[in-house]
Amino acid sequence: MEPEVSGTPSQGGQARSVAPEAVTSERVRRIEERLEQVEDWSRTARDRSRVMVRAVMPDETVEHLRNAGREQLLAVRSLVDFWIGRLEAREPAQHASTGQANTSKGKPSRHENIRVE
Repeated sequence: MEPEVSGTPSQGGQARSVAPEAVTSERVRRIEERLEQVEDWSRTARDRSRVMVRAVMPDETVEHLRNAGREQLLAVRSLVDFWIGRLEAREPAQHASTGQANTSKGKPSRHENIRVE
């Protein structure tokens, strides 16, 4: 528990103890208040940028950009799937060379295909 000083020594300030719970709850309250402000600003900025995009780009362009972003995500997914496949193909060989049992047998694959329309 850290003392809190009210006033300065020249003003006759006295150190007083503040319960850690009070300090913590006040700090949490300030953090939550600041988070609310940031979230409000974020929503406002997002709304303004949407209005700006709609003002300078036709709907068809926005749709193409959205689709391009989706394609980029699909490309990253295929890269991740490729490396997961390589790691999984390497696991049985590693288990055989070390004499350890392969504990992944019988478990469902971590890989999951998600259909995106």
